[in-house]
Amino acid sequence: MKRALVFYLYSANNAGDMAICLGTIAYLKSKGFRITMVSRFDALAPEYAASRSFVQSYYPDVVVEPGVFRLNRGEGKVSLAMQYASGALKCALPGDDKRIVDLVNNCDVVFFNGGNLLRCASLTDRARLQALFYPIKIAGKRGKPCICLPQSTATIGTSWIRYLGKELSVFDKIYIREAASFEKLRALYPDVSFVLCTDMAFFMDDLCARESAQNSDGRVAIVVRGTGIGDIGTLAKARREEMQGAVVDLVKSNLDRRYLITVQTQKDRELSAAYYRELTALGVNVELVEEHDPFKLLKIYRGCDLTLSMRLHACILSVRAGTPVIGFFDPSWGLKNQGVMEDYRMGCVFDSFQLEDEFLKVASNRDRLSGSSYTRILEHRAELDEFFKD
Repeated sequence: MKRALVFYLYSANNAGDMAICLGTIAYLKSKGFRITMVSRFDALAPEYAASRSFVQSYYPDVVVEPGVFRLNRGEGKVSLAMQYASGALKCALPGDDKRIVDLVNNCDVVFFNGGNLLRCASLTDRARLQALFYPIKIAGKRGKPCICLPQSTATIGTSWIRYLGKELSVFDKIYIREAASFEKLRALYPDVSFVLCTDMAFFMDDLCARESAQNSDGRVAIVVRGTGIGDIGTLAKARREEMQGAVVDLVKSNLDRRYLITVQTQKDRELSAAYYRELTALGVNVELVEEHDPFKLLKIYRGCDLTLSMRLHACILSVRAGTPVIGFFDPSWGLKNQGVMEDYRMGCVFDSFQLEDEFLKVASNRDRLSGSSYTRILEHRAELDEFFKD
């Protein structure tokens, strides 16, 4: 059996990140790989134990290894600076990490997991990328095939274009998960062979498929967000309030529907509760639920008529479940949101005043959108399959 080494397994606190990992596992298992995943988190981080436990509860044969570097953004600026410095020192040392070398030597193919990591707007981003690509470079030096699974990009500062291009050169193949990022990267790096694909979460197994049928009782899932790109920092208060006002106005115009505010990322709890309190005070038929298991989220979204989401992976899980989507995004969150929504012909809004019109357009085309999404997923899967024919 072929052996796959995947960098990285993400946190179980964010269902979107975990959905990418589950899609990667399902896809590689379908290709006959025995899988080892290296966590983004070191052995002492609670995220490491939690994500390992979650993955192995569904896939006990998947091996999960601790991460290469320590990175905990919640410990303050001084601690974070020390963590970055420690990582930079490790990357600069002449000898490679023996544990990572052993893992690389014992695999057939190295995969860099999908996400939104091909961006570099600052020195901090450069340090992050240097750490992320450290084990990929180790694999490249040892002649292992290195495959970048579908990624997106965002801001790439002029000062960092050359640096990112050099880092990308280690990969034998680079998949991009939506057209907007694909076109931007291809223009910046014309000598790099990018392949347009889709988000790995679309390839998840559907373990709850037999337990849930598509519902049509008019319920709408609402998923909100107030953080910056990469969940670092927050949106400006005025923008958060503007987006919340637009959602509340939309609900007030559609009081015949039921609403389900869904928390699938820990950082959305407080904001989701604020939406819930405001809608409850208005007498809206609304519930609040928190769920981080992507398999259970598929079941939740399948039970809804529509999903209105500020989280890309709530959109993706809904599309995977056959439920049409209206994505409501801030431009600072990167190219990925618009790119994926356009690819699957779903609703996409950045301007709050356009939200209700887009909602009504998607609602009126619900049946057509539901029927076309799975066909598109299969088309993208065929694109990824091309690598394994070589």
